[in-house]
Amino acid sequence: MESQKAKASIERSVEKKNSFSDKEVVQLSQRLDRYILMAQSLLLN
Repeated sequence: MESQKAKASIERSVEKKNSFSDKEVVQLSQRLDRYILMAQSLLLN
C-alpha cells in the first residue's frame, strides 16, 4: 500500500536526518496524512 511505503520513507528519513522537522520528513508526513484522509473518506462514504 502507498501509505505503508510513505510510512517507511518517513522512518528512513527521520533516522537519516535525525530530525522530525527536516523539510523532507515534513513533506513525507504530509503526504501520509493525505493518504490517511483519503482512506477515511472512502470508508465513510
